[in-house]
Amino acid sequence: MSKKISALFLIFTMLFTSIVPTSSVYAEDTQEFSFTYEIDAGDTVNIYNENLSFYYKGSSSNNPVASVDSSGRVTGNSEGNAIVYAEAYDEDSDIHYAAEFDITVAQEEKISEKERYSVDIDVDEAVRLGDIMNTDITDPTYFEWSSDDTSVVKVSSNGVATGLKTGTATVTAFFNIGSVGYTHVFEVTVNKPAQAVETTKDISMNIDDSIDLFSKYIGTGSSRDNYSWYSDNSAIVNVNSSGVITANKSGNTTVYGTADTISGKTVYNYKFNITVNETTKKKNISVAVDDTKDLYSYVNDDYSASSYDWSSDDKKYVTVNSKGVITGEKKGSATVTATYKDLKYVFDVTVTSSSSSSSSSDRKASSSSTAWTVYVPENDSVNVSDLLEYSASDYTWSSDDTDIASVKSKGSIKGVDEGSTKVYAKKSSTNYVFTVKVSNKYEHYDTTLYTNESYNLAQKLDREASNYDFSSDRTSIVTVTNKGIITGKNTGIATVTATYGKYVTQFFITVKKGTTTETTTQAAANLPAVVTEKPVEVTTAAPAPTYISNQFPDISHRAWAIDAINNMVKMGYLVGREDSKFYPDEYTRRCDCTIVLIKMASLTGKPASNYADVEDIAYFADYVGMAKQYGIESGVSENSFRPFDNITREEMMVMTYKVLQHKGVAMNTDTSVLNNYEDNSWIADNNREAVAALIDLGVISGTSATKLEPSSPLTRAQMAVILNNVVPYTSK
Repeated sequence: MSKKISALFLIFTMLFTSIVPTSSVYAEDTQEFSFTYEIDAGDTVNIYNENLSFYYKGSSSNNPVASVDSSGRVTGNSEGNAIVYAEAYDEDSDIHYAAEFDITVAQEEKISEKERYSVDIDVDEAVRLGDIMNTDITDPTYFEWSSDDTSVVKVSSNGVATGLKTGTATVTAFFNIGSVGYTHVFEVTVNKPAQAVETTKDISMNIDDSIDLFSKYIGTGSSRDNYSWYSDNSAIVNVNSSGVITANKSGNTTVYGTADTISGKTVYNYKFNITVNETTKKKNISVAVDDTKDLYSYVNDDYSASSYDWSSDDKKYVTVNSKGVITGEKKGSATVTATYKDLKYVFDVTVTSSSSSSSSSDRKASSSSTAWTVYVPENDSVNVSDLLEYSASDYTWSSDDTDIASVKSKGSIKGVDEGSTKVYAKKSSTNYVFTVKVSNKYEHYDTTLYTNESYNLAQKLDREASNYDFSSDRTSIVTVTNKGIITGKNTGIATVTATYGKYVTQFFITVKKGTTTETTTQAAANLPAVVTEKPVEVTTAAPAPTYISNQFPDISHRAWAIDAINNMVKMGYLVGREDSKFYPDEYTRRCDCTIVLIKMASLTGKPASNYADVEDIAYFADYVGMAKQYGIESGVSENSFRPFDNITREEMMVMTYKVLQHKGVAMNTDTSVLNNYEDNSWIADNNREAVAALIDLGVISGTSATKLEPSSPLTRAQMAVILNNVVPYTSK
């Protein structure tokens, strides 16, 4: 064997430590070698030393198993056997060299990691399996998805599994990184959809009647806590969280009770069609000669006192004014009637001899009357301790219905749920009865006047004073004109109400002895300087507030929003609450966000139509109607807006996008920018361009570098920042 033959053999054996020569056959001018070699699929190995100067070529008998390229690199492609041939020719010695490699390709051993899950869905229900996977890979399209029974469960390329019929199927998600395979196995059970049991009841009741619907019509076998309740018209019939209804005025409405999945897969829906009969309310009243009493405090509905026609059948004994305040003229009796549409109240009034409880006693806030009507905002409190003769802690307090209003021993009445009830303060022979009305349409203020001092309440109201009916329950203490100007007459406490449809603003006014030439500034000092957020619409009657760098004491912990909040307030788009705070972390209601956006869009006028759940008298009605008319807001359904729901970040982004479209702002709607956010899959397909456009404009940037949180409620601070970013575009 020549040196070159020995050298070539040595090279082959050095290059492949696992190559074992099986035979060598020598011909005249040809030297042949054969070797066996094992590699893994995917591995490569070089069978040629480039330092050799002689010519080389190679080939494979089975390329799908092992292939060889022109540089002598063999690649294992798949499990099996192949023969790779290598040839070389030395021109100096005129010798031909041939090597035969018997290649065995083994399948590479992979490491597999599995996670298993159990999932229950209903027929026709879809679930995002990627959301429940225990993985750091946030994009479900990176996985290969498959179902072992597509007649039971089908799965899309992004991991959305849909139940097609009852049964069980295994859905697999596979992802491979190098030699490691990640497998997520979902055992998906598809159940029958929940069966709904519908029950309808027709109920007739009278005004002031109460019925426990749960106890009477549902009863045993169910838990009261499983049911949620809703009234189509709480002005006619309100229902509390326990299913107790109370008839407020005549009319027809529907109350619904729904229990979700309380018995297997059954949902119970109760529908109560309720008719409240036209009835006449009667009440016996006594009043002393020269004394006065407010009969309207006994009227339990949402209409103002001046809405009623008040009359006395014998004015020599009892007179009554247009607000329902009676005066005992002389000892005797008379019948006072209040009528409005189908409502009728009848008061049999007995006038007794003059006593210490004459009208002059109205000057003592504590002993003037034991009956008061209090309007309490829902989820807020009103303290009535100043109306008492003694300290509030000396009385025993109780409420007829704590689901509507609760009371503390210090006289603080809290509005729990919409409705009307009575609260009592008892001490020996001194008993106070508070007719408590609760609604999110009520507001309450406390202020102080001096005798002979006047103040214009219009400064605290949402609209022009001419829109309201004003009344004072104790005109001997405080009078009020039809323009909302109050005047302190005598020392004591009186309540003044400003009524606009179902919206009531009540003022507790304490009149102190003394006079002042500062007839407006003194009273103004006792009223909050910043109005509630509900009237986002700023009226011309409101005084211009003074703006400073940080006018709200509760926004310092939201440093990123301070400038935006102050700027939006300065421009009149946002306001604070009645306690001079902004409440930056509270959620924003759909109606309030719509008001700001419509103002920024410069849309004015009277809308042609509105949603069924938006009342014409609502302070936000015109704004919501304009949003509907211009396509800025399409509602939660064709005819429902749900104004008091919290708006989500995604909903607000879409409305903002449509406002910018209306203003003619050019926007880039390339949705690829959404890929920077790991939760972008939660954005509805038809909203993705809108969100992408706002990101491109720099209006929004997410709650972090990787999250948009589109489904989260929008906070007041977030609204201020986002819309402050919009101002440069809407003000052009």
